[in-house]
Amino acid sequence: MRNNSQRLSLISALSWIVGSTLIISGSGHALFNYFLHGNKAAAQSKLLKITSLIQTGPQKEALRSEYLEELIGLSKDYPHLISHFDRKKAERALLASPLVQEAHVEIIKPSTVYIDYTVRQPLAWLYDYENIALDKEGYLIPMYPFFPPKNLPEIYLGLAPFGQRTPIPHLPIAAWNQPLKGPAVDLAFDLLSRLQPLARDLFRIKRIDVSKAFEESLGRRELVVIVDNEIFFSSEPIISTHYLRLSVKEYPQELGNYLELRKNLLEQDMQKLQAGDPSDRVSLPEKIIDLRISQLAYIDQK
Repeated sequence: MRNNSQRLSLISALSWIVGSTLIISGSGHALFNYFLHGNKAAAQSKLLKITSLIQTGPQKEALRSEYLEELIGLSKDYPHLISHFDRKKAERALLASPLVQEAHVEIIKPSTVYIDYTVRQPLAWLYDYENIALDKEGYLIPMYPFFPPKNLPEIYLGLAPFGQRTPIPHLPIAAWNQPLKGPAVDLAFDLLSRLQPLARDLFRIKRIDVSKAFEESLGRRELVVIVDNEIFFSSEPIISTHYLRLSVKEYPQELGNYLELRKNLLEQDMQKLQAGDPSDRVSLPEKIIDLRISQLAYIDQK
């Protein structure tokens, strides 16, 4: 009996030793595989390259994806690694563009950059410079090649060359990402806001000129508004252009006076068209209408 007991104890011990060895070796193998493949997967994720860009915003593809990629430094020839991409830096780069008002950037795994952004909308051409418009906050916007041709009113402030300071203290410096501020800008925007509701039905605002609004000489101070009126004669539109000379303080009342006068002026134009030579019915003489004196209007042909 004793020999049998010793033999069973020996077998049990050997079984535990073999089992423990298998468990330890199996666990070691599993851990080895985990670290080997886990580290390999982590290394591969760090080497993933940006392969696509998605853009969204209030307007569908307001800017070309190639332009957005250029702004944030992406290149198809030299793809960026996802692990090296700084989305906050990309947002700052987008906002440095004079076209972009708001921007948010995210990474969509495994390899996509997502950009949600808003583009500034042009309100009027800035007549002081070529190919530049203003938005409603006074920010300067480069137009071509980012926007299709737009028939916008023009605003003329009398600014110095781009980026330079004018000796006239009330005029701002024109620069990207910096809104134009000051009494001349406020005056131009106020005029535009008063004229726009009327322009939908009555005329087209061609230009608002406030360059002489703050002249030292009272006699030289004036606002000039140019509007194009359409007269349909024989089913063809004919333009009657009016240059309105307004005072700096009483221009709201003077605009009202022009609206009362306008109907009579257009009726006179129609009578001239009906009585004139058919070959001359292409255009009408431009009229200068000085409304700066209360209850009076001086009308001249340009």
